[in-house]
Amino acid sequence: MGDKHRILKSILRQLFIGIYIEIEKNCYFDQENRDLINDFINWPDDSKWDLNATAGMFNSWLFKNKTLDRVTSSEAKGLPFSIGEIESKIQNPKYNIKLVEHRRLKKQLEVSKSFRFGFKKMSEIGAISREIIRMRNLAAHNNGLNNSSQALILLSNSLRLLEMIPDQIRESTLRFDDLEDFIRYDFLNSILSLQRPDIDDEIEELNQKLKEDNSKNIDATQKNINEKLEYINIQLKELKDLKNISNNLVSNQISINEILDLVKSPNPNSLESISENVAEVKVSQNISKVEGEDLSRSEINSKLMELRLVIKKNIGPQYTIFRKEHNLLDEPIVKAILNEKLIYAKDLKSNKTFKMVLELNKKNHNEPLVKNINGSSKKTYMDRQIDEFWPKIQPILEDYFNQK
Repeated sequence: MGDKHRILKSILRQLFIGIYIEIEKNCYFDQENRDLINDFINWPDDSKWDLNATAGMFNSWLFKNKTLDRVTSSEAKGLPFSIGEIESKIQNPKYNIKLVEHRRLKKQLEVSKSFRFGFKKMSEIGAISREIIRMRNLAAHNNGLNNSSQALILLSNSLRLLEMIPDQIRESTLRFDDLEDFIRYDFLNSILSLQRPDIDDEIEELNQKLKEDNSKNIDATQKNINEKLEYINIQLKELKDLKNISNNLVSNQISINEILDLVKSPNPNSLESISENVAEVKVSQNISKVEGEDLSRSEINSKLMELRLVIKKNIGPQYTIFRKEHNLLDEPIVKAILNEKLIYAKDLKSNKTFKMVLELNKKNHNEPLVKNINGSSKKTYMDRQIDEFWPKIQPILEDYFNQK
């Protein structure tokens, strides 16, 4: 996310201060906590209050309230609570808080003047803050987030946070629009480039077909394209990683359908080519060495998809009509590799699925032909891919299957 964490920190900071200023008069504080809050308000610099420390303020037990002490029969010291857990404390069945007292607490502790923020939103902010801290720590100790499932959780939390931000904080936050555009489009596309690396090819192919056939038989063409687009959408919905996107969040956070809506109708600029250079760098840094990692099948699949993008970039320009079904790591072949433990190139070449893919390519498409024949190279497009990339694929498979 680069320096965009500073924008996120500014948003959280303004949000905490806005809530604190409004409920402070109905709370009391231990001196240590009062000093901490004053320090937070007066020292906004990164050296003292970074993103983690700022997000942590929403789940720190800083506040006490006399009404809450009385209705919960708390000890003389009072019952401490955080912004993120006010709702859970009030609704805790062991306290059995009556409706009239519940209304009194809502009046004292909910935000209604500077902006409207009830207990449910405060609870969501607490959950989002915990996830931001967790992801920030993962990124710090793993040289960034390389796992698409983790990135989807961060995307979900970030989108929900932006959705809740009051207008006055949006307007007062420098570069808020940059952060919002990045999360809604660039961040999403970077994840999709791993989940569906071929989606741009399919969209480009559909658009080209529409242009060529637009002048004749337009109804039949439109129907065919609509059916294929619907098929792509179904594939997107079936992405396994998306099913767990909000598994750590409260129930009313952003839904899968909302994220899919972003995929179906993105920013016009967002469907321009997804950066393959990023994938190539990640492959060179992360795929070459997986020793010592206890990797799941999903993680191995993600690594192979990253390498698939590199194959597309390096082999594709060398051959005419090179498409995704010509890629050594197209989905059917990858499934066969993982299901049948095809570690060695000779095993792959003798595999039924691999042979079937080659046969289908012969029947249904013109096989890719090398653009610049230099006289010494007569290998097929698939042989070239195996020679160049199987030495990178085999160590990944060996480490994965050896850990089983």
